Amino acid sequence: MIEILRGLNVADNDGYQAYRDAMFPLLERFGGGFRYDFTIA
Repeated sequence: MIEILRGLNVADNDGYQAYRDAMFPLLERFGGGFRYDFTIA
């Protein structure tokens, strides 16, 4: 298994959530997904 960690500066939380919702089925189909979600204050 390969795991890649990315850091993002998300300016539009609602837009990013819509992206995650749309991408999840595609990622899941190929054995991927979103594993960690951190918010830094």
